[in-house]
Amino acid sequence: MRICAVTGSRADWGLLRPVLERLRNTAGRPTLIATGGHLNDRFDNTASQIEADGFTIDHRVPLTLDADDCLAVAGAMAEALTGIAAVLERDRPDLLLILGDRYEIFAAAQAALITRVPIAHIAGGDISEGAYDDAIRHAISKLAHLHFTTNAHAAQRVIQLGEPAERVFNTG
Repeated sequence: MRICAVTGSRADWGLLRPVLERLRNTAGRPTLIATGGHLNDRFDNTASQIEADGFTIDHRVPLTLDADDCLAVAGAMAEALTGIAAVLERDRPDLLLILGDRYEIFAAAQAALITRVPIAHIAGGDISEGAYDDAIRHAISKLAHLHFTTNAHAAQRVIQLGEPAERVFNTG
């Protein structure tokens, strides 16, 4: 199975890295797309950390992140959607692996939907009170085919969204 993973920030990389290490050791090396803060000096250009961790960045999708107002974020989302869709269309992976609730991950989920690549989502059903992260996370869950939740309550929330229970796995 050809798996492609997307990472957009140091926050999701720290949680995604052990999963990718396990996949690399059992299912072959996943393809990796780095985007967002990983490729921006304003956010410490953490792509070097991914490489220091022993991973190859197969595709880089840079985003214009000169500000963090709503128009700048919307523009960055459009760039992520276009760039990630081009990679998925060209590479045709069997599965897109994404984690969390950031806007670049939401764009990756949308790109997978449009290019008809099934999605495995890690951390659906979690709660971030007072942030629009919840809306993004729930939207990603509705686009995803497989759900790997962090706890039983999150698994129940994903099921309450209407996702089939046989596709929801509480992996901790």
